[in-house]
Amino acid sequence: MSWAAKRETKCEEDAAYSQLGLFDVHIPLIYGERREKGLVRLQKEIKESLNEDQKRTLLDSLRFSQIGARQMAIKNAHAKTCKWLLKKSEYLDWFDGAKLGEYHGFL
Repeated sequence: MSWAAKRETKCEEDAAYSQLGLFDVHIPLIYGERREKGLVRLQKEIKESLNEDQKRTLLDSLRFSQIGARQMAIKNAHAKTCKWLLKKSEYLDWFDGAKLGEYHGFL
């Protein structure tokens, strides 16, 4: 769907119709219905074509069971990020207001 959202087609409706094979669905082609209506009909047909097992499989594929662990890893890494910069003499000189004339605010 995100691929088609940016796709430019000669006829507006073809942005929706070009995805029929990708989702293995069929809808009548109604030229003149415009892009938005075609996409709405496509989405409706996709939803109706999925059985409960397929829906469950798709929803399960979106689940990330270790999100808590990932968030903790990011938090721990973030705490250490760029700490080395705070000790560098170039940064300390730049941060020193008395030396502002040397750097004019640029690091």
